[in-house]
Amino acid sequence: MPLFFLTFPSVKDSTWEARHPNRATIDIAGVTSWSLFEKFSDTAWMNRGVEYEALKSRLIDELLDQVYHFCPQVRGKIDHTELATPLSFNHFLGRSHGDFMSLAASPARFAIRDLGAHSGVPGLYLAGQDVAAAGVVGATQGGIIAASAVLGRNAIEDMVSA
Repeated sequence: MPLFFLTFPSVKDSTWEARHPNRATIDIAGVTSWSLFEKFSDTAWMNRGVEYEALKSRLIDELLDQVYHFCPQVRGKIDHTELATPLSFNHFLGRSHGDFMSLAASPARFAIRDLGAHSGVPGLYLAGQDVAAAGVVGATQGGIIAASAVLGRNAIEDMVSA
C-alpha cells in the first residue's frame, strides 16, 4: 500500500485508561486498488473464499509492518486485528467500488461544479470533505470554505492569526 494513516483512538478518550487499564487501540487505514477485490465482488460477506482470506491476511501483515516500523514497542502485544476491505464498505455502506470516505476522488468528482459551500438554497451552506477533498484534511478544508462563504471573507486568515 503506497499510503496509509495511523491513529490511536483510545488516546483521545480521557476515560479509556480507567475502563481498560494497560490497553490501547490502533487504527491504520491504507490506500489500495479496487482491482485487487473486483473478482470477489459477487461473493457474500463472511463467505468470500480462501483466496480472499489469503489476500486479507497479506494486507494485514503489510499494515502491521507499518505499525511495527513506527511503534516497535507493540510487536508481540497486539491480540486482535480486523481488516475492512473495499468489499466491506460495499456491504455495509451500500457502495459499489469500495469508497468509504465521501465521493470517489476521481477527475469526474472534481469536475462537479455544484460541489461547493454555496448550495443554491438561501442560507444553506455545505461543509465537509465533499466540498474540498476526501478525508480528515479535506473535511477541515471544507469547513473553512463553508465558514468563508458564510462570513463573506477568507476564514483561513483567522486560522493563521490564531
